Amino acid sequence: MLVSILAVLLILVMILLAVIRQKDFVIENVPKLTVTSPAFKANGTIPVDYTGNGKNSSPELHLSELDERAVSLAIIMDDIDHPLAGVYNHWLIWNLPIMDTIPAEIP
Repeated sequence: MLVSILAVLLILVMILLAVIRQKDFVIENVPKLTVTSPAFKANGTIPVDYTGNGKNSSPELHLSELDERAVSLAIIMDDIDHPLAGVYNHWLIWNLPIMDTIPAEIP
């Protein structure tokens, strides 16, 4: 029993060391993705319709310089200065087909 526990602990330590020593994964020559929205201005307040106090829906988003190697899109809407939670995830949309304009009010 003790040998099994020690073996498992040794494996966990080896995995931990491998993760710690892992280098960052870098993809070269990726164009700078720009995301804009006609729903609000850059660094502006998000309109109430796109919050939990309104329709709680996603705004239309425009993407430019999307990498041609992309196969699907994922959008994460995090509030980095939420008054109660600090960083708060409002919504996540994934497996969207590649498109330059993501329509508003995705369910």
